[in-house]
Amino acid sequence: MKFIRTIVVMGMILALFLPAATAKQVEISFLSYFINKDEALGRQIIADFERENPDIKVNLEIFRGEYPHEQTLIRIAAGTPPDVVDVHPSELYNFMSQGILADITEYARRDADLGDYFDPIIESVSLNGRIYALPQRISTYLLFYNSDIFDNAGVSHPSRNWYDANWNWDTFYEASRKVRRDTDGDGVYNILGLAINRSIHEKLITWVFQAGNYLFDENYTRLTLIEDSGVQALTFIVEGLKEGVFCTGGFSNGTAAMQVDIPPSMITFWTNANFNFDVAALPQGPAGPATTIQPVPYGVIAASPNKEAAWRFLNYYLNRRNSQLWSKAGVIVQPRKSVATNLNYYPDMGLRDLAPFLGAMEVGRPVPNKHANFRKIADLINSALQPVWRGEKDVRSALLSVKDPVEELLREKK
Repeated sequence: MKFIRTIVVMGMILALFLPAATAKQVEISFLSYFINKDEALGRQIIADFERENPDIKVNLEIFRGEYPHEQTLIRIAAGTPPDVVDVHPSELYNFMSQGILADITEYARRDADLGDYFDPIIESVSLNGRIYALPQRISTYLLFYNSDIFDNAGVSHPSRNWYDANWNWDTFYEASRKVRRDTDGDGVYNILGLAINRSIHEKLITWVFQAGNYLFDENYTRLTLIEDSGVQALTFIVEGLKEGVFCTGGFSNGTAAMQVDIPPSMITFWTNANFNFDVAALPQGPAGPATTIQPVPYGVIAASPNKEAAWRFLNYYLNRRNSQLWSKAGVIVQPRKSVATNLNYYPDMGLRDLAPFLGAMEVGRPVPNKHANFRKIADLINSALQPVWRGEKDVRSALLSVKDPVEELLREKK
């Protein structure tokens, strides 16, 4: 009898441990494009997660081509959806509005320490008050400048203060003019002021914002870029190109003194540039200081059969500790206030202060891409502006030529 009781007790003890010992490990897939910013760190974080969460196995799939969003859609259509994805900011609205990303509001409120995020950033990954993603970093535009060119020309460095009223379009244009150099004596400037990107949905839009224009009305029914403020911004760029103060490239090889770029480019220039550089605020326009802010969002696919496991991984991947690691690796600016506001969490690249980065968080505006046809509209506008850049057409006429088709696309669907 005693023997039987012993067997029963042992069986009960084993039963307590059996579920943990035999629980099936859940496998989730993580389809990532942006992990290429620091693949080694990303893999290390995944390994740390698996060690701390042995019931979940993460299969990393890196997409190295163009149009990563299309790969996600193909996988969903084939019935083999990834569980966690990162999304290009330009595709986030479609992924939210079309139900591709899962609503993670309740998960995020429960686990994500939302109070540590900059408020506009959580807003940017939300739709109709519901959260569909968490940001890994904030994409914004700053002014990069070649300090050697400025010093050699005897020109004061650009201001780091976004609220400096003396750093405006006029003083910026004058500085761009003064730093030009003809280094070989042939009468042609081969060092110019600003290398400009002319895509309306990318860096060009910062100048439009500074003029007080936001492409569309707030309800996405009208093209407002055609109004005086939008025409003024684009004409400012046209005049700079026409005079030879601005150009379309050359910052990385030292033939342009300035360039509008994203913070992670600091790592590229720090590693590869053969000149000294620094970052500053963009100049104020007629409407004051402005730049763009966009999240680089990560979310759970709505069709995932493993949403709880996928969320646990996503929340871990972007937690405060890992945000600090991403920031030190140069994946900046981080969306967490506790990280973004602490210079100790930035790469050791001689940063004096965080004014250019934190100022951008204050004056930045989201790109107005919360419309299903935004990419088509941007392509139409970019195409219409080509003859403007070639000096064959004025800005207003070019925009008038696409006003009706743009507004038709705005009406088509939102």
